[in-house]
This record gives sequence, C-alpha cells and structure tokens, in this order.
Amino acid sequence: MAQTRTGWISPAQTNQALFPGDRVKTGADGRAEIAFATSSRIRLAERTDVLIPAEERNQGGLLQRLVVN
Repeated sequence: MAQTRTGWISPAQTNQALFPGDRVKTGADGRAEIAFATSSRIRLAERTDVLIPAEERNQGGLLQRLVVN
C-alpha cells in the first residue's frame, strides 16, 4: 500500500512515482522495491513501513519507480 502526502491510501502500483511525505507499507506477505533517482534501491520485506522524508526531494520526484511483488 502507498499513502500519499495528501493522506490517500491505496494499493501501490508498479512504476508509481513517490514524493516526499509518501509512505509505503508491505503486508504480512508483501514485498516491494524502491528505486531512487540516484540508481540505488531498497528492497522491502513483509511488514515494512517506509516514510519518504521531505528533505530528500529532487526535481520530478524523489524516486524513479516502485516495483511491487
């Protein structure tokens, strides 16, 4: 699931853009991968909660894409 900075919560989508203030949560059997604009990646295991911090913003969004499994 992805929660946007506006407060909306919805299932995350592959290649979804994420911005400062957005949150990504994985469930009991969920996994996700976050790709940053710097080409680094974070793989999220089940029951993970990640908040994208506001101070990490760059032009066009912080992240290049989100991969959801």
